[in-house]
Amino acid sequence: MKDRFDFEQDIYNCWHIIDDLQQLYKMILNKNTSTEDIANILLGLQTLYNDRFLQLMDDFEMEENLMTTDLKLKGIEIDFETADNIIRASMLNQYHDIKRKLKIKKMSNLHKNIKK
Repeated sequence: MKDRFDFEQDIYNCWHIIDDLQQLYKMILNKNTSTEDIANILLGLQTLYNDRFLQLMDDFEMEENLMTTDLKLKGIEIDFETADNIIRASMLNQYHDIKRKLKIKKMSNLHKNIKK
């Protein structure tokens, strides 16, 4: 069974069309490419990318909950938005704890300097 990383790879594979079109563009500009060759290349690209996009959609439909419930926290499934919110809240708590500790340390150092 595929996971979200396989699905992500399927998406990246579809992006190869950009590189392939750029290569075709260079062929047309730099070589004496015939219209028949260009037509054959475009037909090949159409067939190839149609298959890649169909594969992407098949994988997506097979994994209906792929993008919503892929993470587990102590055996409880959570969606990505909830996981992001948990991480964000944890980071904010850490930030405020560090800020509070720095303030206490600064006040302590100030107090020590006053006693001298």
